[in-house]
Amino acid sequence: MKKTIIISTLAGSAVLLTGLVAVAQEGGPSLRGEGMNRMLENVDTNKDGMIDKAEVDAKKASKFGEIDTNGDGVITGADIMAHREAERKKRMAERITARLDTNGDGTISEAEFLAAPDRMFDRADRNNDGVVDAEELEKAKKKMKKRMKDRDGRGDRLGRGER
Repeated sequence: MKKTIIISTLAGSAVLLTGLVAVAQEGGPSLRGEGMNRMLENVDTNKDGMIDKAEVDAKKASKFGEIDTNGDGVITGADIMAHREAERKKRMAERITARLDTNGDGTISEAEFLAAPDRMFDRADRNNDGVVDAEELEKAKKKMKKRMKDRDGRGDRLGRGER
């Protein structure tokens, strides 16, 4: 029992720290300024401008429950990875919605979707004739491959199993 409590406490602390590290690693706001303010707002449930131990414990318990989706009282590595992937997808959806929802109603209409700039097409259409020919397509693939390599060090993935 004591071992379970210690492991649960460590897992809860790790989850809380994982969230903070994820903010820093994923290009989110730094833990200075906006990022720190957001963290304070999230944990400071009574809005007194301070965080007490009870608020931290409540946040940890909430986060544990959020990650332990099957409610079995334990968090596995798979639970943590699934949670982080779900959070990543949620942030991506929020960014896309913010970019395409031009009237600010929280949804993307067909008109808003169709009006969105075709950045990839525009980049590939080097001579701006409204057509991407075979030469332009090949140059675009090479450029994308280089950008991916520069970004993640692998560069040979184009999303179609090419390795």
